[in-house]
Amino acid sequence: MRAYFLLVITAVSASAVPVAAQEPVPLDAFYQRTAEDLRGGKPVVVVANYGMWHHKADQPEKNLNWGVYYGHSTMMRRARKDGHIRKNYVHHDYRLVFERTQEVDPIRTLVFATEVRPNARWKALGVEEPIRAYLVMHAWQSQEDAAVDALRNIRKDAGEVLTMDDGPRLDTGAAQAAGYFGHNFFYDYENFAWGGFSEVDGMPARPKGAFAVGCKTARVPGFPDWIGPNVHVLLFSRTLMASEGYSTLALMDGILRQLNGRELVDHADATYQYFQKLGDPERRVGRPFVSHDYRL
Repeated sequence: MRAYFLLVITAVSASAVPVAAQEPVPLDAFYQRTAEDLRGGKPVVVVANYGMWHHKADQPEKNLNWGVYYGHSTMMRRARKDGHIRKNYVHHDYRLVFERTQEVDPIRTLVFATEVRPNARWKALGVEEPIRAYLVMHAWQSQEDAAVDALRNIRKDAGEVLTMDDGPRLDTGAAQAAGYFGHNFFYDYENFAWGGFSEVDGMPARPKGAFAVGCKTARVPGFPDWIGPNVHVLLFSRTLMASEGYSTLALMDGILRQLNGRELVDHADATYQYFQKLGDPERRVGRPFVSHDYRL
């Protein structure tokens, strides 16, 4: 089953998108910061907040944005053994090391871990030891709260400390990248007029990766407000799209391979098309993604 979204035709002026979001910026500083952390013995940490689709928002395991066959958590759970995943991603050997269920948002938290050898690009930045990486996945009933929480992580390094099943304590506020997957809820407000991001001021002290994967997150007012000094867009979208688990896998694979902006977009586009066409090879599928120095 696929998650598709209502097309709302709205004129958006170029001035509605912040100037900072219109300037191409390579991902070099983001990777340099990440390499500095790795050289200091810290892991790669990516925090992803998933806003649940409106139907069954309180039941993530049955929600389009989390638990169905192409849902984000479902694809991560089968990433090690799924032949299609192994075919499309260099890094797919993830193990679940933390799981939490609660009644209040975020109603589900999963943490997946992997360890990979540094490639030539990481070695050029002085990373010689194996790279330990964690993907922290939060399921939120409230799409807006999910996005605001991601922005707090981006701008303020706000997060919690989780204790993994095998012992290590993980500071999610120290994540090198954070963001949101799901419906672009700005479409639900007249003229995209929701001002919730204004409650989170400031900018990160160090380079931080940001992502927002949903319909036209790079083209309508809202998520471009995240962009400013030290915020590097890894993946936003320029089209209507389905936010599904293969895009989480592409994001993680791209970071661990140190793909530049264009390479990361190409990888996300290619894997999006692959999985979208599995059931219908004749389906017309676009190339939805942008990064900070490519198509943004």
